[in-house]
Amino acid sequence: MPMYEYLCNECGAVFTEILTVAEMEKRKMPCPKCKSKDVKRIVSHIHTITTKKS
Repeated sequence: MPMYEYLCNECGAVFTEILTVAEMEKRKMPCPKCKSKDVKRIVSHIHTITTKKS
């Protein structure tokens, strides 16, 4: 499942959630620190593993 990173506009906390794409689109994630719903998704790094050598 994809991991999504969020930034809380209220307290500045950055947190990660593992959600399906459908879950991410349906609900707004509350901040685990202050419980605010004023959060935005931020761009995060990705990591992939391949079987072929580049």
